[in-house]
Amino acid sequence: MQKIIALSLAFAAAALSLLLAGGAKTIAPFGWSAVIVVHALATLPLAVAAAHGACALWPMLRHRWAIVLFVPAGLMLAWLTLKYGSATGARLRQQEVGGLLQMAIRILWPLALQLPWTLLALQRGEEDPQPREWQPRRLLGLSIAAVAIAVVLPNMYVDDVVRRRIREVDATVEDGQLVKATQLLEPLEHFGAAQLMRFVEQQVTIQQDRLKELDRQRPANPRQADERQLEMAKIYRSLGQYDAARNALDDLPNRYPAAAELMAIIYRDHQQWEESALWFRRAVGPLAKVASEEEALYEVGRLDNLAYVLRAQRKYGQIETMYVEAIERLPQREAHFHFQLGLHYELVGRPLAARRQWEEAARLDPALFQDEVDKAITGELNSHTPGCLLGPLRSR
Repeated sequence: MQKIIALSLAFAAAALSLLLAGGAKTIAPFGWSAVIVVHALATLPLAVAAAHGACALWPMLRHRWAIVLFVPAGLMLAWLTLKYGSATGARLRQQEVGGLLQMAIRILWPLALQLPWTLLALQRGEEDPQPREWQPRRLLGLSIAAVAIAVVLPNMYVDDVVRRRIREVDATVEDGQLVKATQLLEPLEHFGAAQLMRFVEQQVTIQQDRLKELDRQRPANPRQADERQLEMAKIYRSLGQYDAARNALDDLPNRYPAAAELMAIIYRDHQQWEESALWFRRAVGPLAKVASEEEALYEVGRLDNLAYVLRAQRKYGQIETMYVEAIERLPQREAHFHFQLGLHYELVGRPLAARRQWEEAARLDPALFQDEVDKAITGELNSHTPGCLLGPLRSR
């Protein structure tokens, strides 16, 4: 029981000290709170191995009286981390240290915080004064395994998190939210994403310069004035200035589908689903059965966005109705709507209906959708389909 308590204190000392040291932001070079927790957990075996090695070299460390050293030392290291950890992390961030040194810091910092408590776990009572026999091979094997755990486990976790975060950043940049992308990238600064961070920051600077240029412009006619205001609203939104974006739009959403779409996107960004759906519907409006290629492209995006918002509201029946109507109203994008309708059916648990829609999309436009349909059918559909149905599905 004593060992369990001491090892729990070791984990808590490392995790809590580092979490609290960063204040509002996670302390560098850890990046995320979850990374701190994973490192604290993965470093614990290494701390135990280090404690065993210290006790083997200095057997007196196993005696109960050594508690007067371990507890104050553990508390002091935790206090030093709380007091100076944020400033130390800030210096690490400014100096742009290399990846190998960052990894060493992420391992050694929790190790130092945990060592006094793991030494406490190995101390013993006076009734057992003889030290245990030191077995160098066993200790060496334990140390190698502990180092491997401390290095490999956090790296695997961080690599997975970084990949997912970069995909999220790419989607955010594509959606035009540059400031949000910068915020998402900030924890990645010490994980090999500095170049991507600089690229996004450059885009922010470009948009800020463009905004100043637009502010100096004097449009020659009302149409140009409206186009200027719409572009300014888009830039304000990309910079996270939503109130300024709404003010720039003024009454444009009532007159232009593109402005109504932007207003819908602003509400979507704030998860105000009812208002977002209302403006997306205004942006779509009544469509002629035959539209130009450019108009069709815009309408496809608006309908897909509307489907996303309706899904957030759990209005699944409206999504189905919307895509069925879209197939009739925009026949040049029929394959796309069949594919999206298939994804919708798959999400609501209708795999056979989804398969029929996907097959129709592949038939209408095999060059664009055949590969996607094959992935959807063999991946998502089969993973959610009962085994008794897989045979007939695959044999068709």
